[in-house]
Amino acid sequence: MSKDTTSYTQTLPTKLVSHTYSIHAWLYPVVLVTAMLFLGGCQETAPGDTGLGVLPDDDLIGLVYTDTIAPVLETQWLDKVVTGNAPSQLFGNYYDASFGRINAISYSEARIPGADLDFGDAADLKYVSLTLNLDLVNVYGRFDAPQELQVYELNEAINDDQTVLTSDLAPLAVRGTELSEGYTIDFRDDASFSDLSIPLHKSLGEKLLFADPSHLKDNETFSNFFKGLAIGTKTTGFQLSRESGGIYAILLNSVNSNLKLNYQRKDSAGVFVNDSIEFIINEAAQKFHLVQRSGFDDLVLDEYANTANGGLYEFAQGGAMIRTFVNVPGLSSFDKIGINRAELVLKVDKTFLGSADRYAPPTNLWVFLADENQQFLRDDEGRVTLFTSVGYDATNGQYELNMTAQAQLVVSGQRENHGFILVPSDSATSVNRAVFGGVDHPTLHPTFKLTYTTLPK
Repeated sequence: MSKDTTSYTQTLPTKLVSHTYSIHAWLYPVVLVTAMLFLGGCQETAPGDTGLGVLPDDDLIGLVYTDTIAPVLETQWLDKVVTGNAPSQLFGNYYDASFGRINAISYSEARIPGADLDFGDAADLKYVSLTLNLDLVNVYGRFDAPQELQVYELNEAINDDQTVLTSDLAPLAVRGTELSEGYTIDFRDDASFSDLSIPLHKSLGEKLLFADPSHLKDNETFSNFFKGLAIGTKTTGFQLSRESGGIYAILLNSVNSNLKLNYQRKDSAGVFVNDSIEFIINEAAQKFHLVQRSGFDDLVLDEYANTANGGLYEFAQGGAMIRTFVNVPGLSSFDKIGINRAELVLKVDKTFLGSADRYAPPTNLWVFLADENQQFLRDDEGRVTLFTSVGYDATNGQYELNMTAQAQLVVSGQRENHGFILVPSDSATSVNRAVFGGVDHPTLHPTFKLTYTTLPK
């Protein structure tokens, strides 16, 4: 559920090569951070402009044949997702009866407004309050499930290349005092969610107000003095719902996200007057979030994402490091044909969407070309190759991929048939997940339909 319809996106440099988009390896994490603005602007030049919706049913060329070929699907677990300096950051936790518990912690620095900040003599200052303001832009799960905040001052610095690992990345060290003092996010009486204004413990406010000016000289000295905040929530229980909790997405680069310090200072007449200052969280402030999964043993994800039990379901999830490999091996057996249409349909099992469809599938999937090892195909410059994107059809519960250009390249021998890797488009900034019908599912199995014309030998 979204507070508004604004889409926060980031464009990326790309290169059009043989109807594919190639992206430098170091830019792949940025691809996962961005939404669909770039592809939305380039959809007409994407592969398959002679495919779905272009040739009407009664206007296909020559003697036309239609074959249905069985595709292959496989769930792949990732070892890392880079979330450093993503425009939106995640925190919170929820329990998913199919995917287990998802927990997210957001870490962020703050910046001083300008250089050489000096509040003056301590005797001329009175602390009033410190508020953490967060621009909340989305909630995945239950937006109305109360969650008790956990806000701590960091005790170690955030580096500029934070990578979320499923195994060995531990949360950053924090100082002892919990700063939000039991603040609870609670939208039960509201129609939707809204921005957060969280009063913080005076110990941090007084630390900032009465800091020696040498710590406020510039952002480098300030980040050594105040390393930032860790923002998370206590583990949710099941008192109110079996679908407890949610993941909050906050826009930390927004002008509405900041640390606001309210204080009083003596004016020239010796009278205390109100004043305030905002420590900003902008593009220059280092930030990242850590997403971890637990408690999914014996759940649907654990049962069917293993090779031994695969076939009935396959999976994809943003943020939590799951993607899907897909290939159509039988495509290579065709020879001397002209492809009129080629479409791959992946069906989502709606029974796993939760009540009120709160566990919605990713809005879009990015479709990358794979290599012979079922990994991202890279060119000589180390760039991964983005083939196309596909949006989720909520009405029919499926993703319908136009594969016309890829099919023609494969049957003509111009491209190896190594398949594709499907990744949620906002994989670094959301945890939306999908349960696809696998190849053995009786009604929701994937289909690949090929419409073609034979060519002279």
